[in-house]
Order: sequence, then C-alpha cells, then structure tokens
Amino acid sequence: QASYMQRDAFFSDLVFGTQIDIINGTIGGITDELNGIPIDSRYNFFDFALGGMFYSKNFWLGASAHHLSEPNVSFVEGQMSKLPMKLSAQGGFKFDFTGGRRDYFTHAYQERAISFAFNYKQQDPFNQLDIGTQLYLDPLVLGLWYRGLPTKNSLPNNESIIGLVGVSLPTGLDIGYSYDFTVSKLGLRNSGGAHEVSVTYRFLWGDAKNRNLRARTIPCFRY
Repeated sequence: QASYMQRDAFFSDLVFGTQIDIINGTIGGITDELNGIPIDSRYNFFDFALGGMFYSKNFWLGASAHHLSEPNVSFVEGQMSKLPMKLSAQGGFKFDFTGGRRDYFTHAYQERAISFAFNYKQQDPFNQLDIGTQLYLDPLVLGLWYRGLPTKNSLPNNESIIGLVGVSLPTGLDIGYSYDFTVSKLGLRNSGGAHEVSVTYRFLWGDAKNRNLRARTIPCFRY
C-alpha cells in the first residue's frame, strides 16, 4: 500500500494564554508563539505499508507493517517528528465439530464450530492484544474477548472484557451485538462500557452457478 498524505493547519485560529487580557477581557494578536511556523501551514509526505496473510480451511495467520519509512510529520521546517512504525499480527484456528448436524426441516447442513484468535498491535510506545473465542451454532454466534496486555510498565494496558451475540444468515449477512465491560482504572461506573452493533455482508466467491459455495472465503471471525 502506498499513500500520499497532506496535512493542513490554520494556526491563526489558535488562542494562546499570552494573548488574553484578563483585566479587560480582550484577546490580542499572536506574538512569538508561532515563531518559525507559517500561519497557514501545509505539509505533504508519502507513506507506505506492507502486509500479508496465509490461510487454509481452518487456519489463518497474518502480519502487517504501516508507516514503513516513519515519515516526518512536523510542520516546523528543520524539526523532526517521526510517525512511528505500526506493527500488527493476527491469527487463529477453527475447530469444526465432526459431522455437524442437519436441519430437522430442510436437512441442510448446519455448521458447528469453535474458533480461537488473537490480534496484536504495537506502535511505540503503545501496544494492545485482543484474544478471544467464538462458538458458531448455525445460525447463532456467541463470543468472548479480552482486550489488553497486562504489564507492569508505566502504561497499564488492562482494558476490557467483551461479550457478543449475533446471527449469521445463509445469504452472507451477519448481524451482531457486543458489549465492552470496562476493567481498567477508568471503571465501568465512569465509562458505562461500550455498546456496538455490527452489520456485515460476505460476498461469495467461486462458481457463479452455485451461490452457496464458500470454499474460498477466509475462515476468520464473523465479527
């Protein structure tokens, strides 16, 4: 992936503390706060990313790297402010229950499977690990996730436990609901947790005459 980025900043809209006259209640002009920075500043740069994924019927493993060149994003000429490289890795395994079962009325095959997966992201000095499992009892999906990476460094990373429920329809349409239960110092009382509703559609590849063919879809999580 290659990107061309353009950043704009109109510093004339900023109000600094030295401009405020507390006694008269007026705001004066900018003095030397923007020394070396144009009032209307624009900065352009290229950005690059690389990634890939290996997958089979029941297994997937991938990795990616963003901001490979760690471009300088500073508005100040001659100053350096690098955009740190972002690294990520993800993978999982899907266990199909032997034989599955067939619908009592239609005799169509109903999938029964359980999946385990992880997603790790790191961008200096931050990192995050999502790890979880999903149980698929066609068409019902149940899942449990943990987001965080418990460490003893200066950046606590123990964020939330996530539960989800959804349905996966034969047409490729998935509808799900999840709730993030906050376990960090922010606390559930202060944050209220987080609700999320997702609607996705999976396009089916393969023989156009057989719209139920899913042999070439990646066996990753539905939500």
